[in-house]
Amino acid sequence: MPTATEARYTVSVHFRSVYQTNRDILTPLAGDADVWMTPGVQVSHPQHAQNVIKYRVDHFDQARNNVETAFTSSKNATDRFTAGGAVYPWTSGRFGNCTATGACFDYEYHVSGDISLAFNNHLIISGDGEYFNDSLLPISNAVAHFYGQLLDYNKTSGAYELWNATDPDEYANQVNNAGYTTALIQRHLIETNEFNAWFGRPQNSSWDKKASKMQLPVNDRVGIIVEYTGMNGSVEVKQADVVLVDDLLHYPNPYSLTNLDYYAAKQSLDGPAMTYSSFAVVANEVSPSGCSALSYHLYSSSPYARAPWYQYSEQLLDDPDVNGGTHPAFPFLTGMGGTNRVAIFGYLGLGLYYESLDIDPSLPPQIEYLNYRTFYWMGHGINATSNITHTTLERLPRAKYTLSTANVTYFDKPIPVTSGTRSRRNNETYYLSYDKPLTIRNRPVGQTMTVAGNILQCGALLPPPQNNRPGQFPIAAIDGAASTKWQPQFSNTTSYLTVDLGTTAFYTVKYVMLDWANQPPSHFAIFFSNTSLPPFTQPDPDVRHVTSGPVLISSPWDPVSAYEIKTYVGNQTNVTLDEAVWSGRYVHLGIEGNQHGVNEERGAKVAEWNVIREGFEHEAMWKEEQVERKAENLEL
Repeated sequence: MPTATEARYTVSVHFRSVYQTNRDILTPLAGDADVWMTPGVQVSHPQHAQNVIKYRVDHFDQARNNVETAFTSSKNATDRFTAGGAVYPWTSGRFGNCTATGACFDYEYHVSGDISLAFNNHLIISGDGEYFNDSLLPISNAVAHFYGQLLDYNKTSGAYELWNATDPDEYANQVNNAGYTTALIQRHLIETNEFNAWFGRPQNSSWDKKASKMQLPVNDRVGIIVEYTGMNGSVEVKQADVVLVDDLLHYPNPYSLTNLDYYAAKQSLDGPAMTYSSFAVVANEVSPSGCSALSYHLYSSSPYARAPWYQYSEQLLDDPDVNGGTHPAFPFLTGMGGTNRVAIFGYLGLGLYYESLDIDPSLPPQIEYLNYRTFYWMGHGINATSNITHTTLERLPRAKYTLSTANVTYFDKPIPVTSGTRSRRNNETYYLSYDKPLTIRNRPVGQTMTVAGNILQCGALLPPPQNNRPGQFPIAAIDGAASTKWQPQFSNTTSYLTVDLGTTAFYTVKYVMLDWANQPPSHFAIFFSNTSLPPFTQPDPDVRHVTSGPVLISSPWDPVSAYEIKTYVGNQTNVTLDEAVWSGRYVHLGIEGNQHGVNEERGAKVAEWNVIREGFEHEAMWKEEQVERKAENLEL
C-alpha cells in the first residue's frame, strides 16, 4: 500500500508523462483524456491533472490553424469559417494537427467541446480564475466561434443542425444530428457566454440565438433521444453515447431514465471498458429504485481487470477471434478513468457547478459506509462521508487543504451547497462553514422497491455454484432494473441463484415475477430452504418447492418490427401461487436451457427475479397488466 506521498507522486508522474509523451509524439492523445481519464483525478489532484490541460493550451495555435483545412471536408464552402475559430483533432500527437487518424472534420466534433468541459472543471475544482480567464476561456471562445459556423440551418425544421458527424458511438459514423454532440454544442455555446459574463468579457448574441434553435433528435413515442436522425431499432451501440448527455453535461433532460434503459439493452458486449462507469453514474442519479448503479459499477471494473496488476483491458475478451475482431488496448486508461469516477460522481453525486458545491448522494444498500477521497471545490478541500441514510460534508483545515489558486471569497464565507441541481429535485441552498459539518439526507433509491412487496431486491446473494458470462453478474437479477442481466456460463446444466433472507423475518409469498429479457431459459424452478444450498440433486425435506415449469416465450422476436424503436418489453413469466407459501432463510432460482437459438451454448438471461409477499398481489397484477398493454401498443 503506497503512502499518501507516494500516491501523489504516482499520479503526478503519470499525468506528467501524458503531457511529455504526447509532446514528443510517442503516442497520440485521444479525446478520452479530457472527460474520461482526467475528471476523477482532477477533483482530488487538480495540479497534476492540469498537465493534460497544459497540453491542450500548448496546441491552441495549431487548433486555430486546423480550421484552415476545412476545404478537405464536406464543410468546404468558401468563407464558411472565419478567423477566430479553433478545432482539435480526434487524436493529437506532437503537433496537434489534422491527420488521417486524427480527423478534424466530418468526424468526432465533440472532442473540442470535451476539452472545454475539462477547462470548466479545472476552474470549478481549483478556483484558479486568473488562469482560466487568461489561458482557457479564450480557447473555449474560439471553439464556440467554430461551433457556431459548423452548424447548418435547416429551413424546413427551422433549426440549426449538425450534419455529417460521428458521436462517441463509433459504430455510427458520418450521421446527421448526432445526439450527444448536438447537446454538447448547444451547452457549449450557452455556457461560454455565461463564463464570458462572469469574467466581464463580451458575449456573442449569435451563440445564444443558435443554441435556442437547436433541437435534439427525439423519438417522442418511446421517449428517448435517438443517437442520430434515421436511427432504427436494430442499432447496436459500441460505447456510452446518448447517456453521456446526463453524465457529462448540465443538460435538463426529461428522457434520462428511458435513455439509460433503452441504450443499456442496445449496448454491444464487444464495446470498450468505458461504458458501464457512465451508466453507473447516471443510474445513481436517475433511477427511482433499486441498486443497478452497483451492478454497472461492477460491470465497469471486474471483467476488464487483468492480473497481476489489475490494469484494464479494453475488451471483456482479449481474443480477437471471439470479441468481434478487436485487438484490445492495454492498459486501457479510459476504462480505468471511468471507474475512478463512479464513487465521487455517482454515489456522492458530485456535480461541477461554479455557483455552488452540488451533490446528490445515494449509496447502494450493499455499501453501508463510504469515506470519499478528499476533493476540492473552488480550491477548498472537502471531506465527504456517506452511510445508507445521510451524507456529511466537512471543510478540511485551511492551512493544509487549501490550494494556492483557491477562490478567496470562501476563506471567510461559507460554501453554498445544493443537492440535485440538474434534476431539479431540491431548490434549497445550504451552507458549509469551517466550524460545522453539513449533513444532507440521501435519496433512498436502494430502499425503494421497483415492485412493491418484493423480498429479494438488492438482497444478500450467495456465491453461485457456477460461473457467469463475462460481465453478466448475478446481482443484476435482483437489482430492481431490467436493464441489467445475469447470464450463467452454460445452458446445458441447471444454474442457480441463492438469496439469503436472514433469520429474523419470514414472509408468506403468493406471487412470482420473472423477466428473461431476450434469452429465456427452457425451464425454471424456485425453492425455499433453511439450511440446504444448491445444487439440489437428491430429495431433501429442508428444500420446499415453490413453483416450476417450462418457460413460454411471451415477447417473440418479430422480424417485421425489428427495426422499430420500441419501449423495452422482455419475456415474462408471472405465477400466482394456489396457496401462500412461507419463506425460509434462503430462496433459490434454478434455470436451464436457452431458447435464444438452436443449440445455444450460453446460459439464459435473467433481467429481474421478484418473489412477492402476500398482500401485494395487486401491485404484481398491475405490473403484469402494464407489460401486456405495452406489448399491445407495440402491435398497433
